[in-house]
Amino acid sequence: MPVWSMKEILTCRELIYSDTPVAVVQDCYRRWGGIARYVLPYAQVENQQVLLEKAMDIVNLDWLVNASNLLRTTFNHIDYIIIV
Repeated sequence: MPVWSMKEILTCRELIYSDTPVAVVQDCYRRWGGIARYVLPYAQVENQQVLLEKAMDIVNLDWLVNASNLLRTTFNHIDYIIIV
């Protein structure tokens, strides 16, 4: 499933998650991007937000970039790389 735009997230919030404040949804969107499951249903679930923060804290961006470059050179026939 592709990531959602801010407009799509806010529309869904209005229709299904109206009890979640817009500011909370916008903050989650800023942190997690358009991955709807993290931005909407987990927006006000503290333990989920803490787990996501911890996961982000252990990510090594240099390693991720190097791995991406390695994949790109190893599989140069593929014209896209997926990083989740």
